[in-house]
Amino acid sequence: MKQLTELTVQITEDEAGLEDIDSSCRKLREHLLTLDVETVKLLGPRSALDRDAIDETKGGDFVAIAGMLLVTFSQSPELIGMIVDILRTWVSGHPKRKVRIVIGQDSLELEDQPLSEQRRIVDQFLNRHE
Repeated sequence: MKQLTELTVQITEDEAGLEDIDSSCRKLREHLLTLDVETVKLLGPRSALDRDAIDETKGGDFVAIAGMLLVTFSQSPELIGMIVDILRTWVSGHPKRKVRIVIGQDSLELEDQPLSEQRRIVDQFLNRHE
């Protein structure tokens, strides 16, 4: 029996509503299902407290709408790389989009950042999962 790995994807998009996040999750799910994965389950969207976006000057908490996917697959560095590429493409050129990828206790956060910086943090993440 093959050992399966679970990878959680959390997506946020500033100023997007539940329908927009739901639509993005469903499109990403379809893209991810083209890969050699066992399952891609839709877990969101839902409201989530975004502690990084707290506006302390107003004294309130910012609540972001987060979409979540759970990807189950046979552990493979190449497959993790393909999953990350799909998610990197989703955030590229869209400054309001962010994605957080979690495998076990390790996570990777992507946003529309300079390509060299994005490559560096993706390479570090992938090297930890070889």
